[in-house]
Amino acid sequence: MLLWLRTLNNSKTDLPVPGVLAVYREAWAVLTQEIEFHDAEDPDELAKTGEALVSKYMEEAAPRIDPAAVEMRVEGVIAGVKVAGYIDLLDVNGCVIDIKTAKGRPSSIHPMHRFQVATYRYLTRLAQGSGRIDTLVKTKSPQLIQQPFSVGEQELRAIHTIYPIAQALMRGEVHLPNRQAMLCSRRHCAYWRHCEQKWGGEVPQT
Repeated sequence: MLLWLRTLNNSKTDLPVPGVLAVYREAWAVLTQEIEFHDAEDPDELAKTGEALVSKYMEEAAPRIDPAAVEMRVEGVIAGVKVAGYIDLLDVNGCVIDIKTAKGRPSSIHPMHRFQVATYRYLTRLAQGSGRIDTLVKTKSPQLIQQPFSVGEQELRAIHTIYPIAQALMRGEVHLPNRQAMLCSRRHCAYWRHCEQKWGGEVPQT
C-alpha cells in the first residue's frame, strides 16, 4: 500500500483516483522486477487486488485526511534503546494513521499495532496522542475498516518496558520463537524449518 502514499506528501488527499492508480502501476512494475514471488502467488492477481484496495482507500478515506506528513521517518531513544521507523500518515491534528491489509475483517486492534503506533507517538512531537488503524480487507468486495484509539499511559508504559527486554535478549543472542507474530508463517519466513527443528511445535501455514 505504501507504493502510492508518496504521491500524497505535502498535499491534500483529493488527488484523482486514476492518477494515483497510474503511479501505483508504475511502482508495481518496478517492484516486480526486484522481488521473487511465492509459487502460490499470481503477480497479476496481486496487482489487481492492490489496485482495488488503492481505489477503496482513495475514494473513502483519503478525502477526509489532511496530511501533515506521509511515510515520515522517526527515530529516537526509548528507555535507553535506539528506535526508528516510518509513520504511514500523520494528519494535521496529530493523529498517527497506520495502514494495514488483511484477509479478514478485524474484530479488534492487534496489540502489536497499538505498540507500533505508541512508538510513533512517542518519537514525534507532532503527534497528539491519538491513533488510527485503517485496515483494507482483501475480500471479493474490498472493505475499509477504521479503528481509532487513544495512545494512553498503558501503551506508553508497554514500549518503555518491552524495548529494553527485547534489546537484552538480542544482545544475549536469545531468539525465542513468536508463533503469534503477524509474519510468523511458512509463507513469510524462510527459516520456519529451522525454527521447528530447534524449538518444536508447528509454524502456521499462512
